[in-house]
Amino acid sequence: MNDIPKNQVNLYTNLRKNALGITADQIESYSPISESQVYGVMIDWEIEESLASLVAYLSGDASIYLSEGRGIIGGGNFENVRNEVFSLLDMAPGLIEKATKLEEVPFPEKGTCRIMLFTKQGFYCMEEKTKELNSTNSIWGSFLLQTKKVHQALVESQKEQDINLKN
Repeated sequence: MNDIPKNQVNLYTNLRKNALGITADQIESYSPISESQVYGVMIDWEIEESLASLVAYLSGDASIYLSEGRGIIGGGNFENVRNEVFSLLDMAPGLIEKATKLEEVPFPEKGTCRIMLFTKQGFYCMEEKTKELNSTNSIWGSFLLQTKKVHQALVESQKEQDINLKN
């Protein structure tokens, strides 16, 4: 993030911090959220010299923030995004037992990708070296594939929004 203007890094940092501050009580859910239920996920990873954070909640909302100052917010307004988010969060409970509970949520180390699971009991984290993500040894497996589907749905929703703004 060294070559990125400070105001863009601050915007990214603030958006990420706000996303981490969302509590279960703030999530609109069809049923009550239990103590151990995963109500949100955040995936942090490097894209060249930048950081990206994809966040998704049990409400179906999803956003992606880029440290260079770009991003997509409000994905929950689109059915395709909501459906992909619900599928992603259905997979999350299987990761809790592989994750470590965190008190603080720093940025991942260089060359590392991180999944954070949000529960009422706190944040649970898994990390993996970026170069290992696409290998057959990846501990994330189908969760990573579903994360890519959420990302793609966000990109598609942004294109749809851009088209609607032009009409």
